[in-house]
Amino acid sequence: MCWNAPVSMISFVSGILACLVVAGSCVSHFSARKPLFILSIGWIWVMIMQLLEFFIWKNPDSPATRWAFVFNVLQIPVLGLLFLAFLPSSSLLSTSIAVGTLLVYLMSLLYLFPSETTVSQDQGHLRYGWWEKTSFLSVLYVISLTVLFVCLVRPLSWSVAVLITILLFLTMSQLFYPQAIASMWCFFAVSIPVFAWLWWKILVDLKTQTKNTK
Repeated sequence: MCWNAPVSMISFVSGILACLVVAGSCVSHFSARKPLFILSIGWIWVMIMQLLEFFIWKNPDSPATRWAFVFNVLQIPVLGLLFLAFLPSSSLLSTSIAVGTLLVYLMSLLYLFPSETTVSQDQGHLRYGWWEKTSFLSVLYVISLTVLFVCLVRPLSWSVAVLITILLFLTMSQLFYPQAIASMWCFFAVSIPVFAWLWWKILVDLKTQTKNTK
């Protein structure tokens, strides 16, 4: 992701700060803003990729390469487990679908590992073998992410808004820079907690305030 070691470090620091600031804004209203808090904390796992990429830029043969694979492909299970543990759905069907999706995703990872864990540098970009050589994993990633948000994260309007934002950024990365999607995504990923906070203010806080004034 990103273009060089300094940019990766800047993205990492900016992303972590965004996650912590958004999570901190939820503390005083934790019970009401728990979904936003959990997403912000879970997104720290996503941002750690930027730190690993900093080390990969410095030395492509470092152990960070293997750790990048682990942190990257486990983003779905980590977010899924956080949602299941702290945002349990009242619907048994929704929970079952989410758990089944996680199991399918994890079994697919077992099929992939460790044959495609390589990282290469190409014209100033990092290219990840597990995404480029196994296109089905990218599709499964998007499907799993969608299922987890729709089935487990509430309120649904906020969940869908955040999900659409993530998918829109992924699509833009594909359209604008198809030869190295991750290079664009690293910038978009930093802003996800901020957009999640903005959507919460618009779709949840504003709606609540409007209802209370009636």
